[in-house]
Amino acid sequence: MAIIISTIHRWITRVLETWTAVRVHRAERAIARFLDLLGGSSIDPEVKERLVADYLANKPLSIHASQLSGHR
Repeated sequence: MAIIISTIHRWITRVLETWTAVRVHRAERAIARFLDLLGGSSIDPEVKERLVADYLANKPLSIHASQLSGHR
């Protein structure tokens, strides 16, 4: 019985990890499209992490011009 439970637990863990990876990948694609709309600018990794977290929390993407690498 314990072997069955541990096997099911491993499967569930793998499914959740895969789903998380898919969601992060989708978030990164959405952020790339968002940056393309802003003229193809790049951002710092910390800002990208915040944007991914906002996307995963279903918050609107927002960024200040000073956070873009090519801002003036």
